[in-house]
Amino acid sequence: MDGKNLQQAKELWGLTTEETNLLSSKIKGQCLLFIGSSRILCRIKAQRWEKTFLTGGGR
Repeated sequence: MDGKNLQQAKELWGLTTEETNLLSSKIKGQCLLFIGSSRILCRIKAQRWEKTFLTGGGR
């Protein structure tokens, strides 16, 4: 997310600077999770057997 979309998301959800930086960094597997009124910065890792499908090496 970058540019105008990031600015709109920041205004709509009232994102902090840290949350905005996380979304603009576009690092694969990192996300901002909204649960009710809570926000959690998390990292999702693929299992070894899933990596081939995520990188285009699957069947």
